[in-house]
Formats: sequence, structure tokens, C-alpha cells
Amino acid sequence: MRPDTVRLGIVVLLSVVWSLALWLLAAGLFGLDEDAPAATQVTATVMKGSGCADAGDGELITFKQDGKEHHAKLDGCGHREGEPVDVSVPSNTSGELVVHAAAAAMGDSDGRRPLAFILLMLSGFAGGGFAVLWFRPPAQLTLFAGAK
Repeated sequence: MRPDTVRLGIVVLLSVVWSLALWLLAAGLFGLDEDAPAATQVTATVMKGSGCADAGDGELITFKQDGKEHHAKLDGCGHREGEPVDVSVPSNTSGELVVHAAAAAMGDSDGRRPLAFILLMLSGFAGGGFAVLWFRPPAQLTLFAGAK
């Protein structure tokens, strides 16, 4: 076997092992975090919208939960006044409340986890391949090999 083939095989093997180890040991890295605080999805109404060009402090929304009306900041932009928005509300609603769009909340990326794994593995292949090429000894110049 050629040394380049062996090195490339080692790079591929290390990339797969490293990616699998991260897959199994660090679930939050790929968008799934079981330790994330519990959140409830509710439909809120935008009280004060803001454009994305000058988002400022975010948007103000109102929503009802457990029979009470709550006011909160929406960490987002581009909504109109009176527009309904699905938001993810944390279980602790005391103090200044900041909510996120329900589709953008942590833990809602089940379908993207395999894609994140594949992209991490491909980045390992690319980085390892670059290292193999970078540290390879220079090739002999054989342009004029026939002329003596």
C-alpha cells in the first residue's frame, strides 16, 4: 500500500470515530439538548413590531398562559402589530420575560441532527485531506526527465 493511501485511511477512520463520539456524548452539539429548560408553545399577539433593519430591543408581545395575560419581549424581528406568532415560553415566567419563536427554540431540530452529523464528518474528511496534502513531500519535477 502507498503511504498516502494509509494516511488518508487513518484520516477517514479518525473522522468517523471522532464524529461518532461527539454524536453519542454531546447531544446538545447537534441541536438536541435534553437538559434544556422546559418550554411551552403558545400563540402570542405582537403588540409592537420592529423591522429587521433596526430591530433595537426586539418586539413586544402579549399571550395568555394559565389564565393570566403576560407581556414579553420577542427575540426576533419583522412582525406587524396584531400579527399572531407561535412562541416558546420558558416554564419560569417571573422577572423580565424574553421568548423565542417556537420554530427556532432549542430542541426543535430533530430532523437536522443527522445532517449536522454528516457535515461534521465531511469537515473532518476535508481537514484531514488538507493535512495529508500539506505535509506530503514535494513531488519530483519530471518535466525534463528524458533530456540529459
